[in-house]
Amino acid sequence: TYYKSCLERLNGDWGREEERAQRVDMLEYQINELTKAYKKYGAEVFFIVIPNSQTVYSEKMPEYMGEISNDTRLKSTTRYLKKRGITNYLDLTDTLIAAKENGELYNNTEDSLNSRGAYYAYLAVLDMLPKEVRAELPVYELKDADLVKHTTDGKVLARLVSLEDKIKNRTVSLSSDFVQKNPAQKHHVT
Repeated sequence: TYYKSCLERLNGDWGREEERAQRVDMLEYQINELTKAYKKYGAEVFFIVIPNSQTVYSEKMPEYMGEISNDTRLKSTTRYLKKRGITNYLDLTDTLIAAKENGELYNNTEDSLNSRGAYYAYLAVLDMLPKEVRAELPVYELKDADLVKHTTDGKVLARLVSLEDKIKNRTVSLSSDFVQKNPAQKHHVT
């Protein structure tokens, strides 16, 4: 319910500046309340935002779309929460923009990260974790992941126009060998 409610705060028409501020204030309140609730059980909670592919690859958007504003919902929300001292919130925009030079990070016919993109998100999340938690977790190197490029039938965007058999989805996944050697990764293959 908190997750859905937080998303509802970010969706829809933001309207005037005062309505915008109220929405972000409510989001901050919900993040703080959820953080307190988890803390009672000795757990920490993190809010990780994965930007859409258009944000990361804005240079590939058609010219008529114009440049991305410096005042998008995500950018203004991130600035606000940072200014308010929220430390368990992570916007992956900068991380993924920096990583895109290393190869494609998103599936081309759906707005989701492929395994390479997920790897860079994983590193950013590891950096957020307390040192004692990080020390207990395996840290995988991208070169050890044995990423495999392949195509599948088109996903969400291709299906919307009934062209999933014509527009193929280019993706990058973990190899079967890597998954078998690292069973904890089985649930993270895209």
